[in-house]
Amino acid sequence: TRRSSDLPDIEDPAAAAERDREELLQSFEIYKSSIENGMYDEADAMAKRIIELSIRLYGINSLDSAKALTNLGTVQYHNKDFESAQLNYKAAIDIIERIEDRLHAALINPLKGLGAAQLGAGRPDLAKQTFDRAVHVSHVNEGPHNLQQVEVLDALTETYLTVGEVDEAQIPGPEAEEL
Repeated sequence: TRRSSDLPDIEDPAAAAERDREELLQSFEIYKSSIENGMYDEADAMAKRIIELSIRLYGINSLDSAKALTNLGTVQYHNKDFESAQLNYKAAIDIIERIEDRLHAALINPLKGLGAAQLGAGRPDLAKQTFDRAVHVSHVNEGPHNLQQVEVLDALTETYLTVGEVDEAQIPGPEAEEL
């Protein structure tokens, strides 16, 4: 007969989840610090750990997991691993579209990242489409004159210049009002 003291300890699921949440927060702080200090190898390791913890805590079909994939894509972009970055941004976009919709505001950041990675990979044609979509999602959620779109519009302008479409890159100024 086995005594209860012979059995391995079974961890309380609530305690395990709490421990994972604390590790997630600590990992994210290390990730942010690593990005700010240009320590991309460390940031890459933390981003992968954050994905693992996010999936364990919230499931793959969660905005938290999509954000974690976006963060990994960002590190890979900084490491000039544009192909891997594109895959992770696309995975984040797929999750958001699956659990929310194709116009959800959470799409803007991974779309910006995907466009930047496409541009970095020498695909300005794809980047232009992606940035156009990010602007559209921004307009739907924040209105046509929101400040959040400025970064995307700058990237779109850069993309137009890259492909030699100078006329498209020019942003029109205000027009005179008729009296």
